[in-house]
Parts: sequence; C-alpha cells; structure tokens
Amino acid sequence: MASKLYLKAVGTKIYSPPEAHLLDKMTMESDVWAVGVIAIEMITGQHPFEGRTQEITISNIKNNKYCKIPDYVEGELKTMIMKMLNMV
Repeated sequence: MASKLYLKAVGTKIYSPPEAHLLDKMTMESDVWAVGVIAIEMITGQHPFEGRTQEITISNIKNNKYCKIPDYVEGELKTMIMKMLNMV
C-alpha cells in the first residue's frame, strides 16, 4: 500500500495523532492511529490519552503518555490497539 503524505491537519484535536500536533507530515498511519483512539474509547469509555483539560490531553498525545489499557481488553484485540496507537 502506497503511503501518501498529507500536509494539513484537520479534525478534532484530541483525535489527531502526535504528528499533527507537532506539525509533521501525516500518512495513512495517522488515520490508523485515530481509529485506534476511537476503538479503545468505544471499549473503555475513556480516551486513551485523557487529561484533565484538552491541553493536557494534547500534551499526552504528543508525548505518547497514555492511560493503562484495562485488563479486560486482552489478546489480539489489545495487541492490535496497542500497535494502532504505537504503544509497542
């Protein structure tokens, strides 16, 4: 699969990948990251990089500082989500 680069970030800031906040070029992996955020949020009810404020959440995203994934998320699902969010 070819990897296209996107020059402009759009969308909700707390669903934007680190490279969007760091003004770096985004690729298809950037979209995969956003889907990973949505997936874990659907499963746990919590944003994986959640902070007390939007600014803290964005800082957590930039620094890959994520909340622990609950133990009930396990096996291939946990592995897939961790890979999507670059946690491994």
